[in-house]
Amino acid sequence: IDQDGIKFDACIVDEASQIVEPVIIGPLLRTEHFVLFGDHNQLPPLVKSDEAKEGKMDVSLFEKLAVEHKQSISYLTTQVSFQL
Repeated sequence: IDQDGIKFDACIVDEASQIVEPVIIGPLLRTEHFVLFGDHNQLPPLVKSDEAKEGKMDVSLFEKLAVEHKQSISYLTTQVSFQL
């Protein structure tokens, strides 16, 4: 999988709950550590293909991990918004 030798120390993905698995898996295979940010209870990945939906491709890796590994989830306790 790592034919070009590119590796990363870490991979940080924002809005990970909106990213379909085939898109996110490439970067994750090139790192030992990753952090996914998102909320699987909000916007899901946009999948138009009925065939892909039947294959459960409309469920993000973020959601799969959140359901299977609940102990790995951290929730925001404080949210700060900055406006200029």
